[in-house]
Amino acid sequence: MAYNNLNHYKQIYFIQQYTLKMQKKGIKNVRIHENLSKVYPMTIQTFYSYLAQNVKAKLRAMKVDFNELKKESEYINSIIPE
Repeated sequence: MAYNNLNHYKQIYFIQQYTLKMQKKGIKNVRIHENLSKVYPMTIQTFYSYLAQNVKAKLRAMKVDFNELKKESEYINSIIPE
């Protein structure tokens, strides 16, 4: 992805959605971070700061289509190991 605010917020959105999905399955955040780091290299501090952000509001302000984001999110989640 290119480095701009929109793509950065999309990446955070994908990370948040994947984390919610895995937490519902009972997987701990440390394991989730390990899986995500294979696709999105980041430290554990960055991971937790991404989880704390209100990205949906920022994406709404940019008038992003959330239906498209769901499709992209499903693809991204398919390449991350569980």
